Amino acid sequence: MIFPVEPLLDLQGLEKSFGGTQVLKGISLSVGQGEFLTLLGPSGCGKTTTLRIIAGFENPDRGQVLLAGKNVTRLAPYDRDIHTVFQHYALFPHYDVFGNVAFGLRLKKMKESDIKERVLSSLDLVRLKGLENRRPSQLSGGQMQRVALARALAGRPPLLLLDEPLGALDLKLRKEMQLELKHIQRRLGISFIYVTHDQEEAMTMSDRVAVFNAGRIEQIGAPQEIYENPKTAFVADFIGAANILCAEVVSSSGDSLRIKIEGSVEADIPAQNGWAQAAVKSAVQLALRPERVTVGADLGQAAENGWLHIKGALAETVYLGNSRQVILRTANGEKAIVSSMSAEAFAAMGADIGGAALAKFRTKDLVLLGSRERSA
Repeated sequence: MIFPVEPLLDLQGLEKSFGGTQVLKGISLSVGQGEFLTLLGPSGCGKTTTLRIIAGFENPDRGQVLLAGKNVTRLAPYDRDIHTVFQHYALFPHYDVFGNVAFGLRLKKMKESDIKERVLSSLDLVRLKGLENRRPSQLSGGQMQRVALARALAGRPPLLLLDEPLGALDLKLRKEMQLELKHIQRRLGISFIYVTHDQEEAMTMSDRVAVFNAGRIEQIGAPQEIYENPKTAFVADFIGAANILCAEVVSSSGDSLRIKIEGSVEADIPAQNGWAQAAVKSAVQLALRPERVTVGADLGQAAENGWLHIKGALAETVYLGNSRQVILRTANGEKAIVSSMSAEAFAAMGADIGGAALAKFRTKDLVLLGSRERSA
């Protein structure tokens, strides 16, 4: 999806500290009109603080928040054309569904006839038509979440902030609501900024994902880009699962490196993420997704163009329903390589727990990782 050059929202160098601890360390990002951007990261990484600064609930120590080109950094929340959906809904228990959704519209002193039309259309959008007379105590968790969403959407803001709104729902309902939210966002053309620590949720819903770590953005890009080409070990390990392999540079020649992986296997790979001028004997890290690894007792050890083998012993297997996680302990005993295999591939593997085995993968599936210092 291509977004306009002029962003709807532009964050410029946000910094924030609480009690002497710096929680944001220069957050800069832009959000386009109609974009679904997810802020993803572990607890305490700064994503919710960033959202609260956008909403106006917190002021940054440094940096600016620009909305449609206007500096709103010091404006109160009610002076920004931004609405927020919280994890715990924040519904008024003494109002019915209609009253909850109409609350913000009445504050704006809209005509009652216009309010009714807007409320009913918003409830229809979230599939709650006919429940407008119920109180929150008469609703399920999923229905209350939809009321909170309808209330935020009723004002038709250009930007909607969502702070882990699905966190209190069960797994099945959460997955249903992920698709529902994406459908609503596409239908209305409203920009969404969504906060979550759930990697699958971020990958399912987003146009782009900003991966936060310790108050910084490690990487921002489309879900496929971040998964297929992580820039750092943190991103590789946090987005899905990854084998992080250690290697040493044997030689470099402009756009490629010859490396020795895990002290044994040599390979030629393209230079990526700032390593084009890597010094001989410098240490590098590589990411390898488990689904790109095949493990077996006999995988044909003869040299194959573009393929590598690492020797080890089969340490463990884990049943995951339609697939198996297979763990190989390398020959030096210091590294485990994880493979994700289909049930059919596992049945044909021909290796026993504790027995000698090989991990086989293609050199093109290795992603050379950078570091913050090197890529800065």
